Parts: sequence; C-alpha cells; structure tokens
Amino acid sequence: MPHQLLYGSVAVHTFPHPSDFDILRKSHANNAAKGMTGFLIRTPVHFMQLLEGKKEDIDAAMARIQTDDRHLSLRIFYRGEADEPSFQSWEMGFAGLDDDRLDEAMRTAPENDAESAFALIALMKELSKERHQSRARWSEAG
Repeated sequence: MPHQLLYGSVAVHTFPHPSDFDILRKSHANNAAKGMTGFLIRTPVHFMQLLEGKKEDIDAAMARIQTDDRHLSLRIFYRGEADEPSFQSWEMGFAGLDDDRLDEAMRTAPENDAESAFALIALMKELSKERHQSRARWSEAG
C-alpha cells in the first residue's frame, strides 16, 4: 500500500522560472530511482505536489524539500496510506497552471485535513488527465 504526502508551498520565484525545471528534472530522476510517483503543479504563486511511494522514501524527499530555499511557508495537507497510487504512470507529472482556483484552494485548505486534501488531489487528477490527453493529441499530430 503506497504512502502519500500532499504539500503546498509559496514559491520564491514567479512562474515560469528556470529553477522550476530543475526541480522537475531532479524530482523525476529521484522518483524513478526510488519507484516513487507523483505530480507537481506550479502556479504563479505556489507549488503543490503529491508524492507517492514507500514512507521512508517520502520522508527523505520531504526532508530535502523542507530545506530547499525555493519554497516558503510549506504546509502539509495530507499524509497517509492509499489503496493505489493516484499517479502511477508519472514518475513526476507536471502542470504549470495560471488558475486562481488552485491558489485559492491552497490558501483556504486546512493542514492535515483529509477531506480538503482529497479535493486537491481530485483537481490534480483532473489536470493530469488533461495533460495526458493533450500529450496524446500532440503525439498523434507529430
């Protein structure tokens, strides 16, 4: 049973910023090596990331993230077990999103509240699905 951790933080830099792609590249490599999955959303103001995998690997990733100076005001929205990974086909999916809905949801969601966290994860799944569909259309056109 995979462990999940959903966190959000205020980004030091506005989006897009070259460091965003460094985060994505390193996350993808680290997650692939550990068999972890996840999804990262970047808005002009926030990061929101769901990490999935073994608890000890998630804890090690969070220890790195908590000391990363590209994040401010890090908040954990959810930590717990899942029946199955939400993003099993993504070592680290990514969406850059200029959407006030997500920023507002992150500002108002209480920490460690499963119901609010599941609503945020549902939004991430919707964005992931949209991302898969647009990637498939791009591949078919190429």
